[in-house]
Amino acid sequence: MNTTIMQDRIHKLKGMLENIDSGDFHYDSYHSGRIEEMIVQSQVEVCHKIASYLEEIIEEEERKQDEFVKLRLKTK
Repeated sequence: MNTTIMQDRIHKLKGMLENIDSGDFHYDSYHSGRIEEMIVQSQVEVCHKIASYLEEIIEEEERKQDEFVKLRLKTK
């Protein structure tokens, strides 16, 4: 698979995970109990944490690409 396509997909996934809220898990504060609320909040936190991990991966990959380009330019 093309690296650019994969990077685009990772960026989209990160964006989706960053924008997740309790409504995405069909949580209804009027009909759900405290345990359900805690479960949904945990799910939201996990999604946001995964998004932050993806951001770290993206930043590291960009840093590696920059280093690779600099090395290629030095060797020419």
